[in-house]
Amino acid sequence: MERKVQICPAALDDIEAILSRLESRTAFLRHLLKLKYWCSGDDQVIDLEVVWDENGFWELCIDEQFGFCCGYRVEFFEEEFNGQIWIVNVRRDDEELSQRMVSTVNARIDIVDGFLKQQL
Repeated sequence: MERKVQICPAALDDIEAILSRLESRTAFLRHLLKLKYWCSGDDQVIDLEVVWDENGFWELCIDEQFGFCCGYRVEFFEEEFNGQIWIVNVRRDDEELSQRMVSTVNARIDIVDGFLKQQL
């Protein structure tokens, strides 16, 4: 099953802040598009690991080097009405998932979810 992958503007800002070179961002975005083929609940998509975070969202683990970092974590959620994947946060692998960041991710999910409900 192929589905639509959306990136919220705040996550795009995260990507631009972490990866300053266009070439690195392009390669990184190609990895994000692999989520089109992810089946809900699976722990892997093509060659990337997917994990459920206890805070209520999924994480895509990209362990390749782009720019100056050797790994990235991408927080996303699955929209319940039509199964779209929404990417809401991107961080370096060595960056701790603090309580403040969890609150930010959950707020971004709420904003996107509210926007989607208005569209119905």
